Amino acid sequence: MKFKSKSSYLLIVLLGLLSLTFIIPTIQAIPSNLYTTRLIAGQYMEIGYVNTWSQVVDSSIILHVEYVITDPSWYIIDAHLAVATYLSDIPKTKTGNPIPGLFPYQASGIWSQYYEFTVNLTELFELYCPVETTLYIAAHAVVARVDDYGVVVRTETAWGQGSRFTNRGNWGMYYTYTVNCETSCEEVCTLDGNSSTAWARGYDLGGNSWATYNVYTGGNQTTDLMWRQYTYVGDIYIFGRVEVR
Repeated sequence: MKFKSKSSYLLIVLLGLLSLTFIIPTIQAIPSNLYTTRLIAGQYMEIGYVNTWSQVVDSSIILHVEYVITDPSWYIIDAHLAVATYLSDIPKTKTGNPIPGLFPYQASGIWSQYYEFTVNLTELFELYCPVETTLYIAAHAVVARVDDYGVVVRTETAWGQGSRFTNRGNWGMYYTYTVNCETSCEEVCTLDGNSSTAWARGYDLGGNSWATYNVYTGGNQTTDLMWRQYTYVGDIYIFGRVEVR
């Protein structure tokens, strides 16, 4: 019987390991109208961020407000959100201090490092695309810090960073977000009452259809999503990630 050398076995093992690691191109919709601001606790500590974006769903404009904590020792206990087209419509005291307990969107007992509110702006403000409207948003949370044993050692108020409601009162803040959509899905997707094919703008696959393909060369790539070959309806974001299996 003929035995292989140790170096041969080492080469086979290395090749086997390399075959387990590969790059998978992934398509993911990243909001092009995303706005991010810091989540501040106790007035001075940055513990995460607040993401805000909007999308059109079944002809309605949906606003997303996402709380994300990046500091592993902090957790969201409660969250309160106010969204208004006029700053005066956010619940406040006579002296101008915000009242989170009266904010229309609330969640309690969360105990998580992530929470998201969704607001139907079409139902709330009768907003329809096309539109360009500035919103005033107050994103408030009660957060807790834990020690290495998971015991709560501190609780604080947190706000999405922006402008203070009043300089003489508490440090509550609001920020602005502009909803800007040029066309609604109803206008683009149902021009004749029927659905139709959309492809990412790229190279012609040939044949009788207008199907296209893209070549992924690494990094982040962006291309247009085309409906019925000539109508732009959105963006396609392509990026790579490494997976070990």
